[in-house]
Amino acid sequence: MQKALTLFIVSFSLLIFTGCPYGSTFSAGDQKKATLIKKLAGTWQSNGPGLSKMKITDLKKNLKGYQLNFEPGTTYDPQGMMQLDTTYTVHINKIEGSMIASVREPAPEGKFYFYKVEMKAPDTLITYEVDEKRFEKDIYKTANEFRTSLASKIREKGTLFIEKKVWVRKKK
Repeated sequence: MQKALTLFIVSFSLLIFTGCPYGSTFSAGDQKKATLIKKLAGTWQSNGPGLSKMKITDLKKNLKGYQLNFEPGTTYDPQGMMQLDTTYTVHINKIEGSMIASVREPAPEGKFYFYKVEMKAPDTLITYEVDEKRFEKDIYKTANEFRTSLASKIREKGTLFIEKKVWVRKKK
């Protein structure tokens, strides 16, 4: 089953997407309350394992978020999580001090995948997968239940974030 932040991360994102990020029917936060990260839009390159090139573009003015595509010629994703010919939507929410990207597969039933996003410099993006193993026994009936659990897991400061990936802005 081929599934899709961060990403890119984020995550977009992300992207980053080399292992098995956690997928949910609920986003990490409300898109209407999403945070826009200045200078996130652009083409990003990573030499790490998995997908290696992604393009992030801003959504229309009224929507707080981004679109994510993997460029032709990108490295194949060995886990089969991301599809190269697909556009993913991304929105980022600040949760317990961390910027969490919700990367959504296309289609009305598309799952969300989650990545922590850090922009350390204008041309450097760091993404981390949210580890699915921390959620494997959890069943959520509402978005609020999921978001409360996610916030609690972030506060634990344990091993929620895995698979660090560094991205560098690709110059024209």
